[in-house]
Amino acid sequence: MPDYFRSRFEPALAMLLTSAANAGVTRGDIAPYDLLRAIGNLSFLSDDDAVMHTEWMISLLIAGLRFGAQQQAS
Repeated sequence: MPDYFRSRFEPALAMLLTSAANAGVTRGDIAPYDLLRAIGNLSFLSDDDAVMHTEWMISLLIAGLRFGAQQQAS
């Protein structure tokens, strides 16, 4: 991943992930770089069903972020 992109997005994503974990809506063990790589890998799809597959992969990614999270009562 290019250094410029990573140096700008990783700190911002780290703050978002920390806030989400503190709120109990995502897991607390997600590394920002791992999530950036997962999102980046979605752009490599080129099959006939790429749109449907991408939507499914995003659903799985979000479910994985939430797995094991303990949502705090409001």
